[in-house]
Amino acid sequence: ILVAIVGLCSGLPLAWMAWHLLTKPEVWVELRPTAFRLDLLGRTLGYNLAAAGIATLLSLPAAYVLGRGRGLVAKFVWIVLPISMFIPSLVYTYGWMQCLRLLGCLPKFQTAGDVFRCIWSLATWLSPLPAGLIGLALRNVDSNRQQHAMLEGAFWRITLRQLAVPIA
Repeated sequence: ILVAIVGLCSGLPLAWMAWHLLTKPEVWVELRPTAFRLDLLGRTLGYNLAAAGIATLLSLPAAYVLGRGRGLVAKFVWIVLPISMFIPSLVYTYGWMQCLRLLGCLPKFQTAGDVFRCIWSLATWLSPLPAGLIGLALRNVDSNRQQHAMLEGAFWRITLRQLAVPIA
């Protein structure tokens, strides 16, 4: 059911775009990359990669609790963590703006500080996603291999190598 829902939600917009490309030849002009579009694409990818990197770093403590914890704390984190994904990202942005305003360090609009505030807001909103993925991957890591790595003094090197794909 989930695959059908995601396929429908992703497939319909793609089908709509393909329909317009096939039926309207004037749309083909928009496919040509210009300097402005390439610059916009580069900035967008840079902001998204920065937000993803920060979200991953923020999620590592929760991922460790989810992956290694077996008690009430881990169960509580499994329940609470996804709740923040249901809150719109605009609420996070507003909350961080108010926090910075109360601290007296609200950045001016369209400055590097404002861009970082936007990246930070997006990263804090998205951090439960890598936490859950890394936590699930950490649960599936071979515990015997980790015990041997711990005895050899290479615990984090081996564990991070095993978790490289989920972290990426």
